[in-house]
Amino acid sequence: MLQRTFIKTYFCEGPMEYRYIARAACLLLFALLIIVMNPHYLNHGIPDMDEIWNYQYARRILYGQIPYRDFGVLQTPFAMQLNALFLSVFGDGLIVMRWVASVAAALNGLIAYRILITTGKNELMSLAYTAFFLCPFLLYPKNNYSWFVVLFLSMALLLELKKINAEQSKQVLYEFWIGIALGVTLITKQNIGAAALLVSSLCLLYFYKDRGSGYLIRSLGLKMLGFALAVGAEICYLGLNMNIIWMFKDMAANLTTFAGSTATPYGSIFSENLIFSLLALLVPLIVLTSFVRGVTTKEATEKKSTILVSAYAFANLAMIYPISDSVHLIFGMPMSVLGLSMIFQSNVNDLKSSKVIVPVTLLSAIAVSVFVQQMSSPTKQYTPELKHYESINIPAELRQSIRNIDTFIIDEEERGRSVHLINYQAAFYLIPLDKFSRRYDTVGAGSPAEQEIIKKLAETDKVTVIIKGPDSDENWQETKKIEEYVRETMNYSTSLHGFDVYTK
Repeated sequence: MLQRTFIKTYFCEGPMEYRYIARAACLLLFALLIIVMNPHYLNHGIPDMDEIWNYQYARRILYGQIPYRDFGVLQTPFAMQLNALFLSVFGDGLIVMRWVASVAAALNGLIAYRILITTGKNELMSLAYTAFFLCPFLLYPKNNYSWFVVLFLSMALLLELKKINAEQSKQVLYEFWIGIALGVTLITKQNIGAAALLVSSLCLLYFYKDRGSGYLIRSLGLKMLGFALAVGAEICYLGLNMNIIWMFKDMAANLTTFAGSTATPYGSIFSENLIFSLLALLVPLIVLTSFVRGVTTKEATEKKSTILVSAYAFANLAMIYPISDSVHLIFGMPMSVLGLSMIFQSNVNDLKSSKVIVPVTLLSAIAVSVFVQQMSSPTKQYTPELKHYESINIPAELRQSIRNIDTFIIDEEERGRSVHLINYQAAFYLIPLDKFSRRYDTVGAGSPAEQEIIKKLAETDKVTVIIKGPDSDENWQETKKIEEYVRETMNYSTSLHGFDVYTK
């Protein structure tokens, strides 16, 4: 009885101000829950190299380095700049990156919630779909530029949907802000931004072809103006410090090499495990079904909304190129959940249906709370802390290897030697020393970095080079050419925690 009274008063039949207060309270509570919903990872999760690379990229910008000029990177750099901004405000620590990731998840959830409300879902259904939308973020909760891409992509989609319901005189102005959101998407990850710009422009031409060429030219012009402003601001940041033509040539060469050497077919996901095999089937099917439903729908507003959501879900799914694996499928999944919501247009407006959903929602919340409580139970901490890794759980053996290798590097430099740690894990060891690899944190086979590093080693006297030992696991971000050059032209000195040391 009490629950029914609460629902009637605050969500269904009560005064409008109560309903607004209840919705605002739900949104605030929802955001806070998302920020702290994975404390096990936030405080104790062992970092992997994707997380370390993103952290080191942000640190490079924090300490004045410019992407492409001072260090090589494949994706466009806006997410690195954002992370660098937060590091400058809250301190240079990996734990700050994890807080940023949690806040990004919260913002993604809130925008997804607003998208669902805008497409006609009520609060309860919107929360249910938003919970599914956030599942990929829990599967891969690390600070990654791909989650920023989903955030900016969702912002553009929300603006597209708002435009549908806006007054006709104001609809054109929405295109400017959509263009800015798409531009920010592109400077965060170029292939997703390009895909989103394409689907947005095609939808504009399809929806409003009957309004005449003047309307379409103004709309496309404003979209491209906003897009150009966002991209132009990034180019100015880079261009004031380097040759733009060289930058794009270098980036294109590295991207081409990367795509050629790392490309994996979509079918490879099916060899990972049953869950991801099912997801690999369901995600494209959901997006395609949503698109077909939009094309065949007759009601104008619903038609536009459904096509837009499915089109942006297609752009999100472009994450799987060129590397089709479970992690990139996770990155490409979130907006397919929004597509799923457009397939099932049924809503829950009556109190009888609410009686079913509310208990289920409460039971789900209790289950999640119990799970989080178990995950957040104290784990063993290792002291003393490593610089920049405070509050991060790094196993004792790995901590000791970092200390020993860092001590070795310091000793060699004090002897007047130039030390190069050439390995995909280099940033992990160099961060506590506040050092950076010369230009590359990752080196793909066949990339321009291979010859550049070999040339640098050949020209340097009194050099100490640390490479992986012969028994260490290989990684696709390593190149055998550099290792072969070091072993053939330099003298073996010693081995240290799975690394071989060579000197000249």
